[in-house]
Amino acid sequence: MSPSADNDDDPMIEEDEEDNGISFSDHKENGNNAYKKKEYKDAIEHYTLAIDAATATKPAVEPSQLAAVYSNRAAARTMLLMYDKALEDCNAAIQADAKFLKAHWRKGKILTTLGRLDEAVRAYSMGLVHDPNDSKALKEKEDVKKLQQRYDLTKELLDKSTGPNGNKKNARQALMQVEVVLAQAPNWYDAQLLQLRAKVAVGGPNNIDQAYALSTKLLRRNADGGNASSATLLYARATCLFYQGQQDDAMKHLKQILAGDPDNKEAFALVKLIRQLKKQKEAADEAYKARNYESAVEKYTSAIETCPSANESFLSKLHFNRAACHNALRNHKDCVADCTAALKINPEYTKALLRRAASNLLIGGKPECEQAIRDYEKAMDLVTTEEEERDIRTKLRSAKIQAKRAGKTDLYKMLGVNRDATDNEIKKAYRKLALKLHPDRQTNATEKEKEEAEAKFRQVNLAHEILSDPAKRQRYDEGVDEQDIDDPHATPGGHHHGHGGGGFGGMDQEMLFQMFMQQQMGGGRGGGGGFHFG
Repeated sequence: MSPSADNDDDPMIEEDEEDNGISFSDHKENGNNAYKKKEYKDAIEHYTLAIDAATATKPAVEPSQLAAVYSNRAAARTMLLMYDKALEDCNAAIQADAKFLKAHWRKGKILTTLGRLDEAVRAYSMGLVHDPNDSKALKEKEDVKKLQQRYDLTKELLDKSTGPNGNKKNARQALMQVEVVLAQAPNWYDAQLLQLRAKVAVGGPNNIDQAYALSTKLLRRNADGGNASSATLLYARATCLFYQGQQDDAMKHLKQILAGDPDNKEAFALVKLIRQLKKQKEAADEAYKARNYESAVEKYTSAIETCPSANESFLSKLHFNRAACHNALRNHKDCVADCTAALKINPEYTKALLRRAASNLLIGGKPECEQAIRDYEKAMDLVTTEEEERDIRTKLRSAKIQAKRAGKTDLYKMLGVNRDATDNEIKKAYRKLALKLHPDRQTNATEKEKEEAEAKFRQVNLAHEILSDPAKRQRYDEGVDEQDIDDPHATPGGHHHGHGGGGFGGMDQEMLFQMFMQQQMGGGRGGGGGFHFG
């Protein structure tokens, strides 16, 4: 808290009541004018000249007037954050005239600003000796005591926010309390350090970035004051770096702590955690590169379980990497879940948006297609190059076509395969369904059941004809209706122009008959001599 000079009637600036020397009075008036103009350096110079002139003034300047100049210079120095010099002036004012109460109150405010609360209480008490009924001073003294209580409460809440039973609710309460303290004691180093620790404990990108900036400020303050950086400050800064993904820089600070204090448990534990996470991620990355995707999933899972939830940057990357493994394994629902976890941490994670969109399209339901569209649209706003934008625009167009098709006949679902099915998977699925639905297998069925089986049989053959042909499959995936696949002029969502593929998907009828007869003879049950599907 510093005195204000926003108006010409600043109560903390003592005006000259009696002209006891032209030189002294003029310098003091010039200082007051400069202060009111917020020209604090000039004000200090004029007040200094007034103090020097006071010793030469005959008769001597009244003690109260000299105390007023010292107090006014303290105000100017406070505005320039020259707190030590300002305190010297307050003490000089009190020495000149112990009954000059403004000097006591100013001293109390400066000490409060610095967080020297016990001294601030004593300063107010010394002034109240001369005027015990000063209501404003009494209130300010009580406010200082309450600040100490808030500070103590902050420490208690921070202690509760760490350890196995800690929670962020206590950390958030601690942050709220310490910010109230700093509003009245903005230059209190220990309170700023508590604020730094509270921001780290609450977590989140904004708090971590702010905490890191504050740690830089406190390190500079230590250097300017010739003091060594405390282990608490270095540990908090290392934690910020760790949460920002800068593990090597975090390790430098931790090693600095351990060099001075080898038994520092916090620093040692964080070093161990960083090394463990690094080892787990490297092992998972190696498994992925070796295409051992199931092993990579297990290893990324271990790393995710090890990583603190506050380390959001690293955690989001682990989820995305595991999503890539699920994608390679074609476990698209798991891929979507991991991308969603990564995006919950970082909503602008472009790669996760694109990966989730692709997997949702492969799942293929209408809700999934609509989510893919939203993801592509958001990614469009995040990319920075025209090439990326063109690529996403093409994918977005396909997603919209697929969304319109969702809920209608789906050739992939007819065969019971995923949209990223291989040619071999499509062939196997078709053969299985063709044998099951063949009209010769429906001899004991009712007429209605025969009609339903025949309709499904024709649909399965249509699906096979299109999806087993790479060119036709590509046109279908691009949105051309299955009825128009053979029309070279058909466009996505175009009109029906007929289909020339017949009812059996282009498969030789004799081959289909042999497949059916072979299964009837027992080959389909795995007996010897059965027909082998290539």
